[in-house]
Amino acid sequence: LYIPKTIADIEIPTFINGWFLGVDVSPENKNFKSIDNSLFTFDGKKLVCCKTSNDGYVVPEGTEIIGASALKFVNGTIIIPASVKQIDDLYGLSRMGVRVRTAKGTFAEEFARNNNIKCELVLENGEIEIFEPKKEEISFNRTLNGFAF
Repeated sequence: LYIPKTIADIEIPTFINGWFLGVDVSPENKNFKSIDNSLFTFDGKKLVCCKTSNDGYVVPEGTEIIGASALKFVNGTIIIPASVKQIDDLYGLSRMGVRVRTAKGTFAEEFARNNNIKCELVLENGEIEIFEPKKEEISFNRTLNGFAF
């Protein structure tokens, strides 16, 4: 995918539907840039869209915002640095086949806990602590008309 210099705004849900193999941005575009085939704002602070990967993704240090639907094409372990202070992609992080890894005490840990997302927390000594979300129990009650939850 090529982003010319004239593109100033992109909305990911309508922008891409399917495999996203990477992006090339015009050097004259002052709004976006490509880092390792993923799309970022020009200042590198917001991840707009990550290339398709079944091997996970490492969000670059210095990234502060993970945009809406930015990780929708990534499976595996997504490593989120402490620099991230805003995550707008609940769908991308809460899907089956996705694991979040971040340092303990980061915004990403708080986001995972608040949204019941399994998270691997890297402790200062390098050990991993696992946060397992609470599983909701569903009970079935038999009624005359069938089943009720």
